[in-house]
Amino acid sequence: MDSAQCVFPTAGTYCLAYCLRVIALLFKMVQMSDFRPSRGPVSGGSTVTVSGYHLDAGSETQLVLANETMNVVCDVISRSFYSVVCLTASVSQPFLADVLNLTVDNSVVILKGHTFSFAPDPVIESIFPERGIFRLVHALFLV
Repeated sequence: MDSAQCVFPTAGTYCLAYCLRVIALLFKMVQMSDFRPSRGPVSGGSTVTVSGYHLDAGSETQLVLANETMNVVCDVISRSFYSVVCLTASVSQPFLADVLNLTVDNSVVILKGHTFSFAPDPVIESIFPERGIFRLVHALFLV
């Protein structure tokens, strides 16, 4: 028995012939177009939303924000056809991620041209006014 080897360069329907049987397979091409926000704190916890098409494909998904020296995994919390939502992990120091890697079932899709900046955590130095007016309102309900 001969088996056919198939290469899947683009989206569409392909046939895989094996043991004189033909099976039609449909493959989705995952596409990323944008993500928001463009910055978050080094302590992590930023909700990042990636936009695109077929982002619900596959069973295992991993998002990584990266640059040449560092990779930060973004924990996926939800997926739909048009978006993937994840929470950033904490990092040890501020850095700029200029590549987003989306791995879907061992296939990697890369988005370049967008950046995510891990900035120092905000620090509250003062609050103004230091005092405020506290007003207590009592309500009387008649039944």
